[in-house]
Amino acid sequence: MNRFAGAFLVPESAARFELGGVRRSLDIHELHLLKHKYGLSMQGWIYRARDLGLLSETRAASLFRTFRIQGWHRQEPGDALPAERPSRFERLVLQALAEDLLSETRVAELLGKPLRRFLSEIYEEHDGLPVAPQWDRHLSLRDLR
Repeated sequence: MNRFAGAFLVPESAARFELGGVRRSLDIHELHLLKHKYGLSMQGWIYRARDLGLLSETRAASLFRTFRIQGWHRQEPGDALPAERPSRFERLVLQALAEDLLSETRVAELLGKPLRRFLSEIYEEHDGLPVAPQWDRHLSLRDLR
């Protein structure tokens, strides 16, 4: 399982790029940053490095021992990956609005909030994501600030 997940989430070229070749050790903070970048657990990174020959069997075993002693084999240190949020429904609703298949009132009902607030939240969440021209009639940039 670990081998498949590691190969799927972190192809060999990416692992070699990130880890920089054969290593004597891997730092916990480095593993944490890689976990957030690629979505592969810290222990998964150890498995991946070992499988690719970037980390010795002995050093990998030592790191796994440290994880077990610290209780990190059950709950890895640091903050967890943020939960994924499904967005297909929202995209379909916005598509229907862009195609004039739904009114702004119906869109608000489906999204559970006014369109103006929904677009404002997207703007904030995505660091000022530009508003598409088709939303001009519903919202202006000054409404987002």
